[in-house]
Amino acid sequence: MQKKSRDAHKYAVDEFFWLIDNKMKNKDFRQFCQIDSIYSASRMLNNLNLQSHKAGAWTFYTKKKDR
Repeated sequence: MQKKSRDAHKYAVDEFFWLIDNKMKNKDFRQFCQIDSIYSASRMLNNLNLQSHKAGAWTFYTKKKDR
């Protein structure tokens, strides 16, 4: 029996930042989490507690700094 988690992407983002890079693009998130939809990935990333950075046509995300 497989269990499904509504929060699995949150843990996956933490693992991505810990294992791969300190910044993530939508494409990186989709590849890492095996998500097909650009729009679903964008909504998921925007609902996380991440800092978004606009760099020309690209947007990337980093963890927010603790104060």
